[in-house]
Amino acid sequence: MPIAMRKIWLFVFIFGFVSAQSNKYAGEFLTFSGNAKNYALSGVDIWRGNRIYSSATNPAMLAFSEYESFQITGEHRFGGEVGFDSGQYATGNNKREQYAVGWAHVGISSIPDTRNALLDYGADGKPNTNDAGENNGIIDDGERIDPKLITYFSDHEMALLFSYGKRRGENSAIGATLKILHKRFAEFQAYGLGFDLGYFREIGNFAFSFVVRDPGTTYLFWDTEKTERFEPTIESGIGWRWHSFKNFGVNVGILCIMRSEGQSLSSHFVLFDKFGGELAAGIELKIRRKISIRFGQNARNKFTCGGGLQLGRLHLDYAFALPRERVLEYNHRLSVGFLL
Repeated sequence: MPIAMRKIWLFVFIFGFVSAQSNKYAGEFLTFSGNAKNYALSGVDIWRGNRIYSSATNPAMLAFSEYESFQITGEHRFGGEVGFDSGQYATGNNKREQYAVGWAHVGISSIPDTRNALLDYGADGKPNTNDAGENNGIIDDGERIDPKLITYFSDHEMALLFSYGKRRGENSAIGATLKILHKRFAEFQAYGLGFDLGYFREIGNFAFSFVVRDPGTTYLFWDTEKTERFEPTIESGIGWRWHSFKNFGVNVGILCIMRSEGQSLSSHFVLFDKFGGELAAGIELKIRRKISIRFGQNARNKFTCGGGLQLGRLHLDYAFALPRERVLEYNHRLSVGFLL
């Protein structure tokens, strides 16, 4: 598909969200804000033992950070048409309370804007003849777009994330993330404020994760006086892990996502005709605690995979996502982390 055509389709896709004040997809960009490890596991990263935790997964897990860390993530999405980047700094040194600050950003640049490029002359293709279709704002037979009048704009969606995790005993923790949100679409801007709550508990080889995103609903206020809403979402997961002394380990997990806005195209089931349920699964194989191989199947029936490598204080993670339909190419995500 030509680059210009792909950008036009992306423009139509995003503009539909803004003009409709969609509740289902207002905060969609935040669902992709995890690091490459989380992405390769389709969001099912719910085990202890990590040296770097992503607060985008569950802020409660920050409480188990043993090292001060910094991590940055970038993604090549939809053949390079969409850019994604994120980062996080987290405290460490085994205290019961840990903090993290991070960001997430999704952007599309050079989107063709044809709003003022239509030669709206009517069916005869000549100006000022007052024939049928002239100046009606619709492309009729005989009318065309003037390429010289096409301008370009960008779409950017950003969030600042401030997270906190606190241990409740040796094997459980609670946490929260404050989200400062900003969107810019062409000449329009919006701001919002929201938060997430998390809980984590480990019992033997099993781990339980529970996250409530946007409890009470998060609002995004546009300068056009329109409002978008982020409806509450509940994520509950269970994981199991087995590790030999040093050579080999396996982590397996399942995640259930309940969306209060109702059924969507990605829903696997519906409860009480109100809550749309989605399922995701992930598995991680660890070799000598330095090499990781990961696979996942996310709630949108997309296959993900990737790997990780630990070289002393340097952590490298890669993720690949195979789309359900090959319309906008594959996604590649890379994370680089440092223990400070």
